Amino acid sequence: MIRQCAMRLKSLLFLAAMLGAPALPAYDKAALMPDDPFVLVRISSVSGLSNSVQSLPIGRLWNDEGFQNFLGHPDLRALFQSIAETNEASRENAHIEGELWRLLKGEVIVAVDRAPDDPASGTARKGGGTNDGLNVEMTYALVAQCSTEDYGKMMALEQRLADMNKERVRRTHVDFQGQDVILEVRLDQEGNETKSWQACVGEILLESDRREWVEGAIARIRRDGQPAPGRPEEPGIEVSFSGAKIKERLEEAISKFKMPGPGAGRPGAGEQEGDAAGPADVKPEIDAAAVVKALGLDTLKSIRMTVKLEPAQVRVTVAADRGPARNGIWKLIDARPAPGDVKLPFVPADAVSFGVERANYPAMWNEIPAVLRSIGPQWEMQFGMIQSLTGIDVAADVMAHLDTLFVSLYDSSDRMLAAVQLKNASAMSASLKRLLGARDPAAQAQRPELGAKEEEFRGTPLYVWQNKTGTSMGVAVAGSMLYAGDSELIRGVIRAQTAEKPAEDAFFNKPVYRKMLKDKPDGAMGYKLIDLQAIVRSMLSAENVEKMKDALAARLSEPDADKAPSVLTKALRGIDFSKMPPADRIAAFFGPVFGYSASVGDRLEYQWLIQSP
Repeated sequence: MIRQCAMRLKSLLFLAAMLGAPALPAYDKAALMPDDPFVLVRISSVSGLSNSVQSLPIGRLWNDEGFQNFLGHPDLRALFQSIAETNEASRENAHIEGELWRLLKGEVIVAVDRAPDDPASGTARKGGGTNDGLNVEMTYALVAQCSTEDYGKMMALEQRLADMNKERVRRTHVDFQGQDVILEVRLDQEGNETKSWQACVGEILLESDRREWVEGAIARIRRDGQPAPGRPEEPGIEVSFSGAKIKERLEEAISKFKMPGPGAGRPGAGEQEGDAAGPADVKPEIDAAAVVKALGLDTLKSIRMTVKLEPAQVRVTVAADRGPARNGIWKLIDARPAPGDVKLPFVPADAVSFGVERANYPAMWNEIPAVLRSIGPQWEMQFGMIQSLTGIDVAADVMAHLDTLFVSLYDSSDRMLAAVQLKNASAMSASLKRLLGARDPAAQAQRPELGAKEEEFRGTPLYVWQNKTGTSMGVAVAGSMLYAGDSELIRGVIRAQTAEKPAEDAFFNKPVYRKMLKDKPDGAMGYKLIDLQAIVRSMLSAENVEKMKDALAARLSEPDADKAPSVLTKALRGIDFSKMPPADRIAAFFGPVFGYSASVGDRLEYQWLIQSP
């Protein structure tokens, strides 16, 4: 009796514990992927992403009746398929492959990496191709949420593809511990084989060109159960790059670097012009690891880009975890917050972008000798000799006078203006005079590339280069800043600085600009506004629309126009510019873009917020 009561009590306590205790969370699908792949792509929800795109500005514009009338209501799906179309078979292939992708509705994760059996020596792999350090064979692994029903449909479609290409595709069933695995063998034009394995365990689709990974993932699911289904309510894309693999590829590329040989491009005895009198190129002895370290990339951990589709905006984030390195390219960073009241004396009211950034150009320039020294002492020596021969000491004559505040803008005519805050404006002005100003004929002949037309505009020296396009670029010191860019915009700055009364801040008073500043995160070392509405209106000006008309007419009148995929030709012929909506109506579908940058600890982050209108 006592034993029976004890057993009942034990059973009740176990049941209570099961009912009261929270269930253990399922593990992330990413745990099934190979360790530290070169690239990892993660789509949180294929169907959610597709549906969300329809609500984005570009999706709403596409679905707009007036816009569709202008385009002639093209069949977008058929248009995409037609691009790969060369015959009836390829058209059917494209159709089936499109159907296959539509069956993947949930989370999808893809890893891409160098094939594990690729020797750095360049030995050919079984499937053909080589791994020479630059042109390497890659391997992939895919994990996706897929219902049993959809997997069955997928298998039927893939079998149709195999039957259509039975001379080059063979599908067979293999068994792994009672799990059905599909082996697909493909032959390329040279007869080389490529293999892939595919299985569906529960509702998890596995696919890879590595059998051992597929079998390992099957064993993991059987041991640990099904991974979590993901979060389809948060559609987005994440792309991650391994810092260690980036470092590895850089070192390989640097080790393969070749420079022109002593006779490259010079004729020798009995040779024609262009023949080499010596080796065409020479591979110098370079310590690739030392170069990567000098660049500050030896401790790079990862680079990650995420795209999140939020209700009122699309958030794009690019972040680099640089590790403890602070040398090399990282010297460019000045993590101090950028002031929010940076204004230039003149900014066109029609400016389509305006940005402020911290950038330590002098510190970055001072890293160049160390990088060159890591390549070889002779490189650093040649760098010093070039400066001696030209008489230009960039560090002393230019960089020493630059502060870290950098401003840039574009107007609606795509004219650019950049400005850098100066520590010593008079010293920089003297340097420009010495480097770019009027010189004697001998000096001009030695450095014709520096020959700029010097003019004085309202008492300010302005150095101008004329472009072949008829526009001109200029450089000038005005106030406490160094300006470079379109010469007319520089004149606008000088004109505003010398005017009797300050110019109106038409651009800085725009609501969209004030909102960008208001939303700026505390501690941001940079911020930028891109006015997409203004850009679209500029692109759709009467002059540009006429150019589009002429380009389309010229394309459709070409003799080979009808040789293009029929669906594409039909789509182009369906465009009717007489039904094109007004530029303002099209622009109304777009909102501004706010960009912010920050450096916190080892993490450098750039964030772009694409606003809904």
